[in-house]
Amino acid sequence: TVNSSTKLAPLEADLGYIPLNPLQLAAEKIAKVPPSRRGSNSLERQAFILLRCREALAQAQERMRDVYDRNRVEQTFEVGDRLYLTTPQLDPKHTGLPNSTKFGPKWIGPYTVTRKVHNHAYNLNIQAGNKLHPVFNTGLLKPYNEPT
Repeated sequence: TVNSSTKLAPLEADLGYIPLNPLQLAAEKIAKVPPSRRGSNSLERQAFILLRCREALAQAQERMRDVYDRNRVEQTFEVGDRLYLTTPQLDPKHTGLPNSTKFGPKWIGPYTVTRKVHNHAYNLNIQAGNKLHPVFNTGLLKPYNEPT
């Protein structure tokens, strides 16, 4: 079967050709190629297939990026902003929360942004009791709204 990303069968991408089954070997005449040309043809064919695979994978990566970014809202925060941190990806024994995340809070905090590492990561002021690394991706953060 043909892979949707590479547009090639797995064996074709690996070997450079689709192997014939025994029935095809008996039924078809195999072209007579001089032994001196077999290696160069194989190398040229493999280089061409590698180029095709790279192009197809780049197109597949672009399609996946478009699907992922379609409804994504870019979050940016400033130093001093207060944020909540999501808990499902955190290990409960490092957060000081109950051992069961099922009944624990979904968001903890608020924490204050102390430094912007880059556009997608922020350093938070995690308390000393929590054994968490202080840098978090924006996907794990949401803004804290002051209660009115």
